[in-house]
Amino acid sequence: MRTIRTLLTLTSVTCIAVGGLVACGDDDSPSGPTTSPDASTDAPVNVLPDASKPDGSSTVDSGTAPIAAVAAPAVYVGQTAVVDGSVSTGSGALTFAWTLTAPNGSALMSTSLQNANTAKPTFVPDVPGAYTVALTVTAGGKTASATATLNAIDAPVFFLKGEADGGGITTGKVAFTGATNRDVGSSTSVACFASDAGVYNKDELQFTGAFYAEVWEAPAGTPSRAVFSLIDNADGGTTRVLFGTTTAATCAAAPTRLDTVGPDQNDGAPFQAPRFSPDGARVAYIRAFKDVGQKIATAGFDGTSTRVVADRGAFADGGPNPNSGGYSTGSAGPRPDWLNATTVAWVNATAPKEWQVVSAPDQVGATPTLHMKCTGEAPKDFAILPNGDVLVSHTTHAADNDAKADVMNIWLYKPDATTKVCGTGKNLSKLTSSMGASAASTFSLSPGRTKVAFYAQDDNRAGAAAVHVVPVDGSTDPVAVGVASSRTQGPRWVAGGTHLTWGVVSSAVDGGLDGGGIENALVVATVGSDAGPRVVQATNDPNVNVIAISAGSCSFGAGVGSGLSGFGFLGLLGLRIVRRRKKA
Repeated sequence: MRTIRTLLTLTSVTCIAVGGLVACGDDDSPSGPTTSPDASTDAPVNVLPDASKPDGSSTVDSGTAPIAAVAAPAVYVGQTAVVDGSVSTGSGALTFAWTLTAPNGSALMSTSLQNANTAKPTFVPDVPGAYTVALTVTAGGKTASATATLNAIDAPVFFLKGEADGGGITTGKVAFTGATNRDVGSSTSVACFASDAGVYNKDELQFTGAFYAEVWEAPAGTPSRAVFSLIDNADGGTTRVLFGTTTAATCAAAPTRLDTVGPDQNDGAPFQAPRFSPDGARVAYIRAFKDVGQKIATAGFDGTSTRVVADRGAFADGGPNPNSGGYSTGSAGPRPDWLNATTVAWVNATAPKEWQVVSAPDQVGATPTLHMKCTGEAPKDFAILPNGDVLVSHTTHAADNDAKADVMNIWLYKPDATTKVCGTGKNLSKLTSSMGASAASTFSLSPGRTKVAFYAQDDNRAGAAAVHVVPVDGSTDPVAVGVASSRTQGPRWVAGGTHLTWGVVSSAVDGGLDGGGIENALVVATVGSDAGPRVVQATNDPNVNVIAISAGSCSFGAGVGSGLSGFGFLGLLGLRIVRRRKKA
C-alpha cells in the first residue's frame, strides 16, 4: 500500500482599501456608525437601546444632550483597529471617553486603547472575535453614549491537501486555516475533488503547485480568493482548467472555471504564474499553447472576460515578438505583475544576458511597450512598484568570473525616463558568497508595497537560512524574522501585512509539538515581534518529503519559485506538496 499526501499552502497577502474607515494595512470592512437618537428638543429624553440595531446601542440622558456615533470596521487579528467617533455632534466642544470589552482569551481591556480620550482611539486585537467599544461624549455638561461591535477576523491561509492510495482512489481539497491557529489539524475546505469522479489524475498532482496557484487577501470580513490549476479528465482527454474559489465557498458546489485548455492545445502546463489584480477582480497568467508559444492572458475571477493580451515575447523596443522570450515553455520565468488595475507588466529575455520589462493594457491583442531594459542574468522573481520602479531577484557574477562568488540578490531598479535603461540598481538583500550558493529569492511585497519579505540562504554561515524583511527603498538592512530551512516555501504576507507565513521542512520549529519533531510545517510569524514563528499546520512524520514543483527543474527550495529553481514567485502564495509513503 502506498499513500501520497500533498499539502499546498497558498498564503494570501494582497489586500485593498475600500470605502469608509480604514484599518492599518489599508484593509477594512466598511461599517456605518452607531448613533444616539436626535435629542434636539427641550423636553427630557430617556431612550433605551434600540434592539433593531444589532451592531450597537445608544442612550442619551437629557433633551439637550449631544449625539454619539461610533463606526468600528472589521480588521484582521494583528492589524490596528481604528474606532471612529468623529461624527458625534453636540453644542460646544466634545470630550470623548471610551471603554473596551474583549472576547474570551484576549488580554485586552479598556486601558489597551491608545488615544482613548480622542475621537479615534486605536487598539490591536490579539484574538479573533467580537470586541465591544462604548463611547460617551460630553458637551455643555450633557452626555450621550453609543456602542458598536468590532469583529477581529483570523486571516486565512490557503492550502491544498491530496491523498491517494494503491487502489487508485485520489481525493483532494482546497482548504484554509487561520493565521493564529494552533490546532494543526483544523481547517475549512472550500473545494473538493476526486479522481474517480474525473476531476484530476493523481499522477498529475505535481502541476498543482505554487507556480500554478495564487491567492488574494480581501479586506477583513469579506471572502478572500484563490486560483489553482488542475487536470480534468472528464472528457477522456487531458484538459487543464484554471479554477477559482473563496473562503466563503464549500465543497457542495464546484469552483468557478476561469479558463480551460483542451487536449488539442494543452502542452502539459498551460496556466502558469497567475497573479491577482490589485482589486482581486482579475487574474493575469502565462498561457502556454501547444505549437503556438507562451501568451500573457487575463481572466475575470467570476469566470468571464478571458483575454489573450499579447505574446509572451516582445521586441527590444516593444511590440509583440512570438519568437522571443528567453524562457523555455517549461520555464516560464517570473510571474506577470499589475502596474495598475488595467495594465499588466512582465519580464522577457531578448538575448543572452539581456532582459527587459514590458507592459500592455488588459485588452485582447494589446501591443506591449518597453518599460525597462537591462543586461545580466534574467530575473527569477519580479515585481513592479506603483511608481514604476522594478524589483527582481537575479544572479550577479564577480569581475574575475569566479563562480564561487556568484550570488543571487534582490535588486531595485529605477528605469531612466528617456532611455529606459535600468542603471546600476540597489542591492536590498546584500548577500555575499564564498561557495556560489548564497541566494535571496522567493520574495513577496507587503500590501502597501513598502516592504519586501524574502527567503535567504547564506553560504558564508554554513548554509544558514532565514526569512528576512527589508524596506523597498533599502533605507535599512534586512532583518531576520524567523528560522527557515533548505526547503522553505514562501514567505507571504497575511493579515494586512502584519504577519508572514512560510512552509519549512525542519524539526527546529516548535519541535516539541505532539511529542515529536515536525518534519513539515506551515508557520506564521508576527512582523516586528521577537516571539518567533508558530506552527499552524504540521506533519510529524520523518518519511515525508517536500517535492520541488518547478515544472521539472531542480531546486533546493520547494515549489515556490525559489531563485535557484528557474522561476520567480512574487505573488502572495506559499506552497508545499508532501509525499508520504507507507509500506503495507
